[in-house]
Amino acid sequence: MRNYRKSFTLIELLVVIAIIGILAGILIVSMSNATNSANDAKRKADLNQIVKSLLIYNASNSTYPVSSTCNIGSNCSSAVNTALGDSINARDPSGTYYTYYSADGTNFIVSSVMSNGQVYEYDSASSQYSNSSCVSGGGLTCTSSIDGLYTIHKYTTTVESVTGTTTWVVPTGVTEVEYLIVAGGGGGGPDMSGGGGGAGGLLTNYGGTKLAASGSISVTVGAGGARGTQTPYHGGYNGSNSIFGSIIAIGGGGGAANGYAGNAGGSAGGSQRTTSKTAGTSGQGNAGGSGINSPSYSSGGGGGAGGAGGDGTAVVGGYSGAGGIGLANSITGQSVMYAGGGGGGGDTYGNRNHAGAGGSGVGGDGCESSIAENGTPNTGSGGGGSGRYGSSGETAGSGGSGIVIIRYLTP
Repeated sequence: MRNYRKSFTLIELLVVIAIIGILAGILIVSMSNATNSANDAKRKADLNQIVKSLLIYNASNSTYPVSSTCNIGSNCSSAVNTALGDSINARDPSGTYYTYYSADGTNFIVSSVMSNGQVYEYDSASSQYSNSSCVSGGGLTCTSSIDGLYTIHKYTTTVESVTGTTTWVVPTGVTEVEYLIVAGGGGGGPDMSGGGGGAGGLLTNYGGTKLAASGSISVTVGAGGARGTQTPYHGGYNGSNSIFGSIIAIGGGGGAANGYAGNAGGSAGGSQRTTSKTAGTSGQGNAGGSGINSPSYSSGGGGGAGGAGGDGTAVVGGYSGAGGIGLANSITGQSVMYAGGGGGGGDTYGNRNHAGAGGSGVGGDGCESSIAENGTPNTGSGGGGSGRYGSSGETAGSGGSGIVIIRYLTP
């Protein structure tokens, strides 16, 4: 009898192919993990060498080179290159660059993007390495700091007059966050006794119930509103909204002029020369306040996050309203004042010259016979109102840009 050799059935072949595929997949993943681990180890070693070079430079010069976020070995200044020495040649294994940042030369941050997409950085303020998702881009600058057991990411506009948007990737191990969201402040109103710009809306859960967080969250920081203009005639412009995920802080209302109420906005702006004298109010989405028409032409101050702006008095030689107070918040570990209203402009037409002060030291002062102050950048404060725009060279102040701050327990 002939011996017939038994062949594999189709099912057996499929099983064998499946097993081979699984084994190949495991091998590829293992090799990929090994490669990622090796690349991440090099990134950490490179950053460690860069940090040492900067610390040596600081020991001799008592400062670090000041620089906005730059790519080491690509577009950093000559001062940064000098400080880094041979470390300037360090490169990320992926071909991208490590980054350097120092706001004032007191401290610095160097960082690299790891294989898992998180940012690994060294912050000289805390002398610590940490994994972070604080990445600048989209018109925003992100700076990271440490407050005890917490990490803080602070997003500000790279250009104060331009709104920026980016994505914050929730770090691995983080499930809940605290936030402070402040919109851009409104610009001050023009013409004699221009109303103060209102502060941007302020929303925070710091010290309260934390927000559940996962995946990626969109971040937008609003620019401050432009100052009002006489040609073409326009009151102060509203500040832009700031957004964290689905939470929206409304931009501050611009201050008005020529008898009209201020624009609706975050903590709306005051106006001037109307028959009533209510002022800009606090909170979000309120209408602008007003000054009074006669006999003083005094103007209303813009509302702040913590209170309404002052109204203008009806007495000849009376004072224009001060900006509403802002609110102090310690989410960064230090108490900072945010969202003060702009002060109303003085009446230079009648030589009374009593402009209102900006709220809480961060809102812009109204002007009497000069240039009104801008709202403080990164606080969402309103700009001061003008005294007599155009006729004597006075101009209103622009609103301060907003800010988004995220705080979480370091994993």
